[in-house]
Amino acid sequence: MHWLLAPKLKFSRDEFDTLRGFAMLAVVAHHVALWLDKGLAAQLADSSVMVELIQYQSTVLQPLRLPLFTILSGFIYAHRPVQSKTAIPFINGKFRRILIPLFFVSCVTYLKDVFIAGNVPSYKYEGVVYEVAAQDFWVLWFFHYKHLWFLQALMIIFGLVLLLDLLKQMNTLKSWLFWVAVFTALPYVFEGSSLWSTTKTAHLAVYFFIGLGFYRFRETFTKSRWLLPIAWLVFFAMMLLNIAWKLDIVELTDTRLMYVLAGASGSYCLLNLHLSLKWLAWIGGFSYTIYLYHGLGMETHLLFDNLLHHGSAGHLLWFVLTLGFGVIIPIGIHKVFEKIPLIRTPVLGKRLLNTK
Repeated sequence: MHWLLAPKLKFSRDEFDTLRGFAMLAVVAHHVALWLDKGLAAQLADSSVMVELIQYQSTVLQPLRLPLFTILSGFIYAHRPVQSKTAIPFINGKFRRILIPLFFVSCVTYLKDVFIAGNVPSYKYEGVVYEVAAQDFWVLWFFHYKHLWFLQALMIIFGLVLLLDLLKQMNTLKSWLFWVAVFTALPYVFEGSSLWSTTKTAHLAVYFFIGLGFYRFRETFTKSRWLLPIAWLVFFAMMLLNIAWKLDIVELTDTRLMYVLAGASGSYCLLNLHLSLKWLAWIGGFSYTIYLYHGLGMETHLLFDNLLHHGSAGHLLWFVLTLGFGVIIPIGIHKVFEKIPLIRTPVLGKRLLNTK
């Protein structure tokens, strides 16, 4: 019963990577489910009970997927928070780790869309959709383009946490709770736009700061034996409310607070499960690369789209294969390019030379 009454926010590497692997599998599975809908529509293939189940997992895991991954990112940051003497190396590291791969993967994704998927890349700004010609591909570096908005959001979030930590504005539990409240309310007062994905950033930022607080104030979060069972109750309540809303059983005019409560309580509960699954931890160790390149891996669905005409069994096999390649191909990319000096920086965000 330790998972219910004995909170403990200390982890082995496998335990932490298991959660990262789960979060990333959920993200890729969601994108595969979206592609399945498009594939069925494009081929005029009938839907099935299996498709409904695949869509159902996407609905159920929505409050956990990227929120959990972002909370874990904040938790990792809090292990080595930025200080005045480390600010410049911190900034340089984020440029290398996030910004350079953003530019590189945007180009790769553009080429994939044009020459493999046969699509015309585009972005939406102030309600207008702009198609991007080859000579203007660089424009996509600065707008919400597919899943790469997450990298733009991370750059803004790290800028915010850098500023707040240097100003010592999150050194106490009260100040941290204040900023969590601010970032929870932010989407209500700041609409943002697709320019540098500021709209998405406004919704995502609170999860990073929640994860930061879980580690920074871990003594508080593990002191009361009632906090964890309450978190489980809140988590299940919010998950059931989300499902009821998706199924039109209840009507909600706003879901922001529901998702923040579900993401925060669910992540806290999952952290305290201390799960350690070797295969999932192995995937979690490549989670960032999987996020960068899973769209490229998922394009292998073109090899077995005929399965979409074979009912539930075909739909399930299509889903499993697309999900599998969406994970394995990025891991293969990581394994190949991490050993190549200079190239490993734009491809993976790693240092120019392997210093291991």
